[in-house]
Amino acid sequence: MSFTSQSSSHHATPLPRDAGRRVRDHDSDGASPWLWATVLAVLVVIPSWWWARHSDESLATDAPAPMARQVLPASDAPREAMMIPHLPVRPPISSQEPQPLPGNAMPSYPSQALQDGSAGSRIARLQLDVQGRVSAVTIVERQGSPDPRLDEAVVETLRQWRFEPALRDGHAVVSSVQVPVEFTDAR
Repeated sequence: MSFTSQSSSHHATPLPRDAGRRVRDHDSDGASPWLWATVLAVLVVIPSWWWARHSDESLATDAPAPMARQVLPASDAPREAMMIPHLPVRPPISSQEPQPLPGNAMPSYPSQALQDGSAGSRIARLQLDVQGRVSAVTIVERQGSPDPRLDEAVVETLRQWRFEPALRDGHAVVSSVQVPVEFTDAR
């Protein structure tokens, strides 16, 4: 096949034989533009994909883990709102302290201790049973004379005392009370 060019002189000049074929320049590197475009796309897409995938994980370590939620199946039936009053776990405890019964005598001053000039005060702790009777008497504090006759007078007299028992939730319970006693010469 031959090509001719029309010039004004009507003279035909034949073109070289390989003019219709694509000529490859052997001085170039031999890579086609499509290959370069593919390499460039891979170099852009893979790092972008990796960054997008791992950036969420790095952010997740900075934030607290989400709370687990339980997803319940949906129901076609209409839901009914239910109000639940806030009640304490245990109702308040009703209590009543023990009360001394009328007629309980105060300890009398031992005459010999009075003549000897022994004076002072005592605080006694009384342990009470569920009937309000004294089960034990202990001197927990002494001021003034250390005379044991004063202690004995307190213990002997207070052991006879009676009380309305202490109550917790309407039931009689064991309890204790403290009773102060003064021994002074008031002449």
